[in-house]
Amino acid sequence: MGLRCGMGRTGSCFDAAESFFALLKEEIGTCRWPDRASARADISAFVETPSPRW
Repeated sequence: MGLRCGMGRTGSCFDAAESFFALLKEEIGTCRWPDRASARADISAFVETPSPRW
């Protein structure tokens, strides 16, 4: 599935957040948006669109 281990303890609640932000950065990248609204729209589309990996 392309998952990577977290750096925290086993079962840490931060593992899910760490995995989410790593995937977000991988998919969207580290681009700069012209304004907050367009950034919000891109991130919302990422969250709401089913991933082909799953």
